[in-house]
Amino acid sequence: MEQRALAGWFSSPLGCSLQAAEVHHLRGVLPALRGLVAVQVSHPGGPLDWLAPSSAITRIGIGTRFPSAFDGSTVQADCQDWPLDQDSVDLVLFPHTLDFCALPHAVLRECARVLRPEGNLVVLGFNPFSLWGMYALMNRALNRRRAPWNGRFLSLNRLRDWLSLLDFESCGGAMLYYRPPAQSEAIRQRLQFLEPAGDRWLPMLGAVYVLIARKKVVGMTPLKPRWRQRMTAGLAEPAIHFDAQR
Repeated sequence: MEQRALAGWFSSPLGCSLQAAEVHHLRGVLPALRGLVAVQVSHPGGPLDWLAPSSAITRIGIGTRFPSAFDGSTVQADCQDWPLDQDSVDLVLFPHTLDFCALPHAVLRECARVLRPEGNLVVLGFNPFSLWGMYALMNRALNRRRAPWNGRFLSLNRLRDWLSLLDFESCGGAMLYYRPPAQSEAIRQRLQFLEPAGDRWLPMLGAVYVLIARKKVVGMTPLKPRWRQRMTAGLAEPAIHFDAQR
C-alpha cells in the first residue's frame, strides 16, 4: 500500500515536476562518474531509469519495480542484501532510496561492501531543513501519514557522518528545487524565480540534496624491518623487528 501511494505521488504533477529537476541535474553529473558497472537501487516512486545518462557499460537495477525500457539487468532483491560480489561496482545511485527504507545505515553498509575503492555513490534525498521538510514535520504533528511526507528525511550532516564511518569522502553535491510543495502548476510557475534566487541566497534550503561521495582507498602502511645483530655462542643471529611507522 505504501509503495503504491509513493508511486502515485511521484506520478502526480508535483512529483513529476520534482523528478524533472532531479533528472536534469543527473544528466550533468553521471557522465563524469566513469566506470564499467553501475547500480540503481530501488526508487520508491516506481519505474524510472535514473542511470540513463551514465556511461557505464553494465547497468543493474536492484529492487521491485523497474521500467520495461530500463537499459540493463534487473534483480529482485532486498535493498539491504544485494546479490553482488564485494568490490565489484563502480557507481551506485540511490534515488530517494534512503528516505523510505527501514534501515538506511544497513543499505549504506551494503553499498560500501560492493563498491570498489574510488567508486562513487550518488544520493538523492529530501532535505529536512527546507520548506518541504517543514511540511513533512507538520504532517507528522497532525498524524497525517501520507506519502511522501511519511518518509524518514535524513539530514545531509547525518548522512555525511554515516558515510565517513564507512570510509567515504564527500566530493560534490547540490541542492535542488527551492519552490514550496504547491500542488497548483500555476503557483509553481509563478514561483519559478525562487530557483535562481534560492540557489544564490539560500543554498542549503532546497527541497532535495544531491550528494556525491567516493569510497576511499584504505591505505596500507608498509612495515620496514629493523635489523640488529644478536651474538649467540659466537655466531651472528639476525633478528627482524617490524615497526609500523605512520
